[in-house]
Amino acid sequence: MSGESRKRRHGSVSTEKESVLDPSDKGRLIVVEDKPFAAILPCVTDLRGVGADSELDKPPSLSDDIPRIQGSTDNSRKEATEHDEANIVGVKASSSTVLSGLSTSAVVRGEVADSSLPNTTSTTPHTLVQSNDCVRTVAETSPMPDLFAQDDDGDTFLHIAVVQGDQPLSQFFIERMKLKGVDIFNKLRQTPLHLAVITHQKYLVEKLVEGGADVNLMDRHGQTALHLACQNGDINSVFAIRDVTHRCHLQIRLDLKNFQGFSALHVATLRGNKQLVETILDMGAEINDQDSNSGRTALHHAVEAGKHHVAEYLISRGADVNKVTFAGNTPLHTASGRDMEPMVKLLIEHGANVNIANLEGDIPKVGQTSEQAKRHFRSKEKQTKRRKK
Repeated sequence: MSGESRKRRHGSVSTEKESVLDPSDKGRLIVVEDKPFAAILPCVTDLRGVGADSELDKPPSLSDDIPRIQGSTDNSRKEATEHDEANIVGVKASSSTVLSGLSTSAVVRGEVADSSLPNTTSTTPHTLVQSNDCVRTVAETSPMPDLFAQDDDGDTFLHIAVVQGDQPLSQFFIERMKLKGVDIFNKLRQTPLHLAVITHQKYLVEKLVEGGADVNLMDRHGQTALHLACQNGDINSVFAIRDVTHRCHLQIRLDLKNFQGFSALHVATLRGNKQLVETILDMGAEINDQDSNSGRTALHHAVEAGKHHVAEYLISRGADVNKVTFAGNTPLHTASGRDMEPMVKLLIEHGANVNIANLEGDIPKVGQTSEQAKRHFRSKEKQTKRRKK
């Protein structure tokens, strides 16, 4: 993005700026805008990894990185894809450019004059020491900056520290913010907890929930932290949410549906991860809960998605094989209508009724190759009648 286009995006750039040398880096120029929190900027503007030929008016910022990675920019937010949150994982791979400032509301626009500065993308003892130094710098700042201030994208210092994967700094912000609440939405309607889950940071998920983060809050797609963890197949974040909510006696709403009408169990089922499904059920999810879109249960979704191992597991946990959708379809209607012979056999062997008609009067079209399964069902039906007599 050129300097002119950046100015058009953010409005006119203030002329009240002051250039100072960062004492911790020779040749590093810090341009301080006439805004709050100037004292802590050296902490939150680590620009290692940015080349010497960077454009002077294009500092790397959260507003440039996250929306781009998520498929959503300020100029094209309406074109955001349905699951763009999952793509924020890429931020971790380029995290050295993420925590450079709080977009245009940040205090700093910094440039690096020395291209030989190292590009560190992983947590090392060296970076951990720098992070602890940063915590001390922020802690000793007087007066303390407004940690609840948000940039043009709605991100706070905590949002950025979480995306950066900076555990000590994130913990510092959580401790200072938890009395007033850490649940602040950015303009993509993401809380720091959503970002911690999206970036697969089990430790920060635990710390945020312990610090008061509400696990039931939804992002702009209606996804809770648990939905996002299931969507990404992140069993560790699911474990973190489960363990902390249990330990802290917090209520987690397993019946909440996203804007597609799916609960966390439905999302885990569609992911095809048996361990996720097992964990969500053990947390107390209702196995026959219907989605709000069509009335399909987790078993319907497993059958439709061809997740045979998940369907088999759901049946073993007591899923109703004859549960009907809003249109009156059983899982057998779906399996037979798609010629899914192994699934048809599985369902009939576990009691699926071949004679249930949907609202259009159609019964499952069970093929001739399933005659053995049908005989097995009829035999079980006769045995049941005998018992009743």
